[in-house]
Amino acid sequence: MRLLPVTLLLLLPLGCRPTTGDTGLWDSSVTNTDADGDGSFSDVDCDDQNADVYPDAPEVCNGIDDDCDLQIDEDASDAQTFYADADGDGFGDASVSTEGCEPASGYVDNDEDCNDSSADFNPDADEADCADPADYNCDGSVGYDDADSDGYAACEECDDASAETNPGATEVPYDGTDNDCDPVTLDDDLDQDGVLGADDCDDTNADVSPDATETPYDGVDNDCDETTLDDDL
Repeated sequence: MRLLPVTLLLLLPLGCRPTTGDTGLWDSSVTNTDADGDGSFSDVDCDDQNADVYPDAPEVCNGIDDDCDLQIDEDASDAQTFYADADGDGFGDASVSTEGCEPASGYVDNDEDCNDSSADFNPDADEADCADPADYNCDGSVGYDDADSDGYAACEECDDASAETNPGATEVPYDGTDNDCDPVTLDDDLDQDGVLGADDCDDTNADVSPDATETPYDGVDNDCDETTLDDDL
């Protein structure tokens, strides 16, 4: 066999021989492959079995070093915004936020707290004291407000946006509204006799309604016609 001169070997294309990632020079100890077909050889690809992992790959929230920079989930494209919850009430401060794949300690995924220095203030807080001026439940109004000017504080009535609805109002039939905040309406059928309270003279007794049959000697106006069989008309 005739051996090629050493000078000719040096002229062979480097691409036919393994090279190091740093110098591009031939290194007999390195065998570069691209097993996952992502365009990056194994000397720079930190996971040559995963085509989604290679230098400069987009980092996503998956617990993997996608871009081979020795950091995991940093600046992930699908990171969420989390908000500081300094008072620990489960609601965050919209003015203090951070991005990440998971909330850091003391952060939550909502920005609904109107006062993050006190756990007494949050959307779930109770606001029943009509004399207290604080907006505990973060809804923009307070318990003693009377937004509809009907003479009843918000904490005393069931609808502070309607002056026709308050504990002193008269119940209106057929409007589907609890006008007097009791919370029974004339549209209810409390005794389940098939007749609405507005049409029933006793909505607590299923034997009394305009559809009932008058019963003698019971002293009751069973059919709601304002007379009974016990009357001596």
